[in-house]
Amino acid sequence: MSVSPDSRSAQQSPLGAAPAEAPGSPPAQEEMSTDWAALGRILQPVRSQMILAFALVFVSSAIRLLPVVAISEIALHYGELSTRGVYGWVIAAAVGLVLGQLVYMMVTGWCHRIEAQFRGALRARVIRHLSRVPLGWFSSTNSGTVKKTVSEDVATLHAIVAHSPSDAASALALPVTSIVLLFWYDWRFAIGILLWLVLVLGVFKLLSSSSMREATEQYMTAQSRMSQALIELVQGIAVVKNFGVTSSTGVFSRYESTLKHFLTWTRRWMLTTGRPQSTMLALFFPTGMLAPVVGLAWALSAWGGNEPTRLVPLIVIGLGLTTGIITLVPLAGLIAQGGEAAKRLDEVLQSPALEVSDTPVALPDGPLDIRFENVTFGYHPEHPVIRDLSVEIPAGSVTALVGPSGSGKSTLTRLVARFYDPQQGRVLLGGVDVREADDTDVLAHLAIVEQSIGVIHGTARENIALGLPDASEADIIRAAQAARIHERILALPEGYDTMLGEGGAYLSGGERQRITLARAFLRDAPVLLLDEATAYADPHSERDIQLALADLARGRTVLVIAHRLSTVTGVDRILVIDDGRIAESGTHDELLAAGGLYSTLWEAQQ
Repeated sequence: MSVSPDSRSAQQSPLGAAPAEAPGSPPAQEEMSTDWAALGRILQPVRSQMILAFALVFVSSAIRLLPVVAISEIALHYGELSTRGVYGWVIAAAVGLVLGQLVYMMVTGWCHRIEAQFRGALRARVIRHLSRVPLGWFSSTNSGTVKKTVSEDVATLHAIVAHSPSDAASALALPVTSIVLLFWYDWRFAIGILLWLVLVLGVFKLLSSSSMREATEQYMTAQSRMSQALIELVQGIAVVKNFGVTSSTGVFSRYESTLKHFLTWTRRWMLTTGRPQSTMLALFFPTGMLAPVVGLAWALSAWGGNEPTRLVPLIVIGLGLTTGIITLVPLAGLIAQGGEAAKRLDEVLQSPALEVSDTPVALPDGPLDIRFENVTFGYHPEHPVIRDLSVEIPAGSVTALVGPSGSGKSTLTRLVARFYDPQQGRVLLGGVDVREADDTDVLAHLAIVEQSIGVIHGTARENIALGLPDASEADIIRAAQAARIHERILALPEGYDTMLGEGGAYLSGGERQRITLARAFLRDAPVLLLDEATAYADPHSERDIQLALADLARGRTVLVIAHRLSTVTGVDRILVIDDGRIAESGTHDELLAAGGLYSTLWEAQQ
């Protein structure tokens, strides 16, 4: 939807970039806690399932250590165990291995099903909220940012919901259970290994700077900006070609710049996070653990009086101790990215939305009057666009809004549709404050035809039935005939099944406008809001559109915005809007005779 000069942004996008921190500066603790709080709010619907999955996999992973215990016990008691005892340990090891793996696979599959349901519900939740935010939010938010938030950021949470419970439980169960077993076999060895782990984690912490989080944030931001620039380039490709924009200027240059910025931060992110992670992985791999494990075992054998056979469980368990911890390193990176995605999703969900009445009032049937009572509204409250305006549009009448560009004409129609709420005063439809009615009820009583032509990627049938997907074929055809577009649709390659494309392929500007008129006929709403519906029409299409509009307006309350005054000379009343106020009111002849602003505008167009 295009935005006229009088419909500037109502508020800054909640997705707007916050002031960047100085490179290398530690992030504020408040910001870090906010990320976790946002992640917790986003994951709240699946929190209990994730905890249950974690617990099940933790227990099953501990059971999977039974083969290690079996080997250790057989080695420790070699020669003492009977054949039956050895077979018992072998069977226990096999059962533990199979049962643990089976539970892990079942829980992982369950988590994927939960994640699929969660992803769909979260996207639906975001879309529902976006349908409730003021229209100005979309005016001030890049479409690439919205797309990334709804699609990519939701997908980023896949690893956290589907994999992190089982992976984290498996990774933590192994070292925790191993430490318990080491204390069982030799507490001195267990303490020595713990000291080594603390030393390695200390080195990792030393190598990990506070810039890791900044690098992750900048990487995600650069990715979002690159996506925005690409969408801008694709959407504006026709303008780019028409004006001969070269690859060194305009949107091409912006895309190349954002691409270079993304590659720069990708390298920085990989270097910042890769070095400490590589060091930690090298020290935690079994080969890295070989020196401390064998060294401690040798010391206990040489000075602690341990028998060589007692070293078997210590070495076997010690070498595998950190295997699980290794998987936590990439998992931590995925969780960090998920935290950033959750923060952006939470910002969208926390953005101010229009209030919904707990007990909505039903709008009456039939033609409805429209009343503005002392309405003051500004997209930025400190700069009002509508100023203490009061007027009544009688039911069944045709009223035109005219005036200079930016005077507030389009804003008035958007207040009727409750795309915004006024800061002061009331807007009433059929005697009901639109804030007290259900939004779907309000929109069901309105047919809106704007100068921007809203043809979506879909068939001609789907475009006409937009908003009424259950409409019958007969009703769709009748609406197309009333809009004088039926014959043109039949001439398309596949008739009503022809894909029109987002820009309305196969159709001229006037024909696309008649598609939107067909929607209005199909909706059959008692109130009609028109915003220069013939703006993109050629002379032939304009005649058809005017005839269709005359039929559509019959028996309805019509509020029409007109830039060409010649199109509204026969309406019941003309309201001249200037600087958010009604400067003049009357019929065409009355306003010409008054010699005011309307007369000046009329003469300027002759």
